[in-house]
Amino acid sequence: MAASVGYRLVPDATFPGQIEDAKTAVRFLRAHADKYAIDKKRVAAMGWSAGGHLACLLGLTDETCGFDGKECPGQSSQVQAVIDYFGPTDLAAFGKDELAQKGMLGPFIGAKYADNPAAHAKASPIQYVKKGRPAVPDLPRDQGLDCPDRAIAGPDGEAQGRPRAGEAG
Repeated sequence: MAASVGYRLVPDATFPGQIEDAKTAVRFLRAHADKYAIDKKRVAAMGWSAGGHLACLLGLTDETCGFDGKECPGQSSQVQAVIDYFGPTDLAAFGKDELAQKGMLGPFIGAKYADNPAAHAKASPIQYVKKGRPAVPDLPRDQGLDCPDRAIAGPDGEAQGRPRAGEAG
């Protein structure tokens, strides 16, 4: 079974609205698992770019992170596997990139990095890497992209770096 999750976009919602929506969708699917023939114990999240960012947050955060919202209480929003296609994992790494701050990150976070670095850290999946969370493989991306080093969570729950596009890995 597969489900495509819609979530609120900027300017209708700033972070954490998007991850709250994604977590609500996971809880909804678990609450209706019998109706949709879903195995509650085997839920994965996959996404590209912004969707990859949300998939990482789904896999690396839990109810203690404050993103769960109120819909479908009693159901877990935790996923057991993450497939991330070039989703940003360290938004603070774009802190000095004025184009990114003005064009996407500032509006997404609701503030530029210089004005609220803590909000950029809170929206960064790398902040939530720890043992017991799903491994997050860093799948290949277009070599034309030059993103700051991204972290991935390995099977031991440790953050691992990835070289920039074009660098030896």
